[in-house]
Amino acid sequence: MKKILFLFTFVFLFVFISYMPAFSAYKPPTSDIIVFVDVEGGIRKDISEASKVPLFCLYKDGRLLYSTIGEDNLTFLMETKLDDNGIDRVKSFFSSFEEWNDIYDDCPLKDMPIVNITANIDGNVRTFSIRGIDYAMSQKTIPAKLTAFYRYVAFYANDEAKEYESDEIYLYVKSASTPDPNTIYRTIGWRVKINLDSIIEDSGLSSVSSVKLTGKDAKKAIKCLKYFTPYMTGDLPVFVKQNGKYFSLAFRPLMPHELK
Repeated sequence: MKKILFLFTFVFLFVFISYMPAFSAYKPPTSDIIVFVDVEGGIRKDISEASKVPLFCLYKDGRLLYSTIGEDNLTFLMETKLDDNGIDRVKSFFSSFEEWNDIYDDCPLKDMPIVNITANIDGNVRTFSIRGIDYAMSQKTIPAKLTAFYRYVAFYANDEAKEYESDEIYLYVKSASTPDPNTIYRTIGWRVKINLDSIIEDSGLSSVSSVKLTGKDAKKAIKCLKYFTPYMTGDLPVFVKQNGKYFSLAFRPLMPHELK
């Protein structure tokens, strides 16, 4: 799999999303982690933004989850384990983080995505937000060690890593109009015995609804969607048709700290 490098190659449009509590932008589990990195804004549409996963999440026990780009330009979440030396290396990037600013917003393009880096170093927790991190690194407007850490994250790969799997997922559902026959799109089969319309009806005013699936339902949903919508819908619209209505779907696995 190619390492995730989309921040180095694309110009993003910021999208403001209104979330239901079940999938509001997840908060870093500061009591469990050493470092947590994710991105907000960019070209993701609402359902893709809801189903995003972190770029990098290192737990205190050395468990590491990180994002890669796989087949068809889809994002996959990988899992590996760092030993004490690996953990110490990550911590070393933050040896002087008390001196850093919380926000770096010097990028002249205000619609660029924001990278959020939360570090928990010996109980001292800080979050750093950088808009347009490519620009910030090229102009040297962020600390050198912060640049070095982000490059470490962006190019991280481990031959022993395996795809992260969870028995529980969040399924995201959005009503869709009947596709325009003159556009390119894909309709896939939906074999899970769940009324998608009822999920939307239960969601109030949110444009994207969610439900947590476990067991057989989760496995069936993953089988249907895995190679079409892992964590973001991509460029080709994907629809499910149920009871004469069209829906956009996406999913993400629950993170280890969410399974407690």
